[in-house]
Order: sequence, then C-alpha cells, then structure tokens
Amino acid sequence: MTELTGAAATAAKKATDLGWTVQHSTVVVHVPDVLMESDGATGQRGEIRTPAHDEVWVTVAATHPQGVFGFKASWRDRKFVDAHIIDPLGIPVENWVDYASSSHHLRRVKDEPAKAHQQRVAEAQETALRRAWEYNDGTFRDEQRHYTKKATVLTTWLNDLLLVMNPSKAPKPKKIAKQAQPEYPVLLLDEWSA
Repeated sequence: MTELTGAAATAAKKATDLGWTVQHSTVVVHVPDVLMESDGATGQRGEIRTPAHDEVWVTVAATHPQGVFGFKASWRDRKFVDAHIIDPLGIPVENWVDYASSSHHLRRVKDEPAKAHQQRVAEAQETALRRAWEYNDGTFRDEQRHYTKKATVLTTWLNDLLLVMNPSKAPKPKKIAKQAQPEYPVLLLDEWSA
C-alpha cells in the first residue's frame, strides 16, 4: 500500500489519534484525451481539449471501535472531493432554502410583451424574498449522517472530536498577532474648555 500524503494523511492521522480503525486506498486512474465536441472560439471539432493524464484517487475510511463515529473521505489529485460523516450527536446544519426562481422560469416566453415579462419577473423575485424572510429563520438541525463537499467541515469535525476525546493530541489554536494600537493623545479637562 502506498503512503498517504497531504490532507488525506492528516485526516488519517487524526483518526488514528482518536483510536479509530483507519483504512485507505490509493488508485491511479488514466483519463483519456477529451476532445472538442463542436467548433468554437477555443478550437475545432475533434481537437484535443484536455490531454490524457493520470489522476491519483485516494479514499480514507475511519471508524470508531464501537462503530458509532466514522467518516469516508475522497481526494482526487490532492484536491478534496467529498466526505460522508457519521456522528450520533449530529452536526449542526442551518435550515436554509434558496427560494429564487431558476433562470429558466425567469426568461421571456415567446410572444410575451416586455411589460408583462418585467411584471412576472418582479413578482417572482418578490415572492422569493418573502418566502426567504418567512422561512429562513436561522434555526439549525442536527444531522447524524452528513455529506459535505467542503474540506473545512471534515477538518473542523475531526478537530472538535480530538478536543473532546483526546485533548493531548488536539491541534493547538493558532496565535493571533497583536496589532499595534494607535496612541491617542490624552486630553485633560482643562484643554477642552480652551
């Protein structure tokens, strides 16, 4: 088995520090040439758009010995792809929905007068804003099975678990450099009256 590098190695080490069982796989995938489908500004049909290359796909899976916590994360060419996280306590996720209409519904219909189109778009946008105001109230729900495409979610979750379950292995908080405070002249009360 090949050695892990980068963020995948860090995630595996944190899981090992938690006392979890860690498994990983590394696969080299050959991606063939990607050709232009049609003539365009960037090239002619049949020309190579992206040359053939090899990609390294890494998957790390870790589970708690009793099977209550775990994650499975994937990287493709050292770039984070996604992660599935299982946490019985739950990961807080904001209840938020985008009520905006798609551009397909907002475009002008054939033979629709310009004034009617503007009015329809304005009503759709007003309805979306009203619904967002009424329903997106900033509340959270706890997800026991969480899927994310953001590496920061996985890293933060692992750091929080390390802080609770194994504080000696938890990452130290970064020191924030103090900014120099400007010195303001001290005015005495007598100077104000002048």
